[in-house]
Amino acid sequence: MFQLESNYAKSNKAMKAQVYMYIGCEEGNMVKEMLAVEDQLKSRNYQGLSIQSKVLAGLSHHSAFAVLLTYGLQKALPKQSKDN
Repeated sequence: MFQLESNYAKSNKAMKAQVYMYIGCEEGNMVKEMLAVEDQLKSRNYQGLSIQSKVLAGLSHHSAFAVLLTYGLQKALPKQSKDN
């Protein structure tokens, strides 16, 4: 992931994307790696990139899935009005 992004950065100044990353706090080295990916992306100051991450307290790899899926859907789907 780090090398792919480094290669992309060599010829791109923009990345039109909204990135949300979630991980359970009990996922060991993956927590540190996810935060490092976030730091690397933010350090590039890509035009059009919005990135947010969250370490989910008390959750493991398997228990985090339902929470991150819910958060992800809430971010990705437009809000519905009460009339719908």
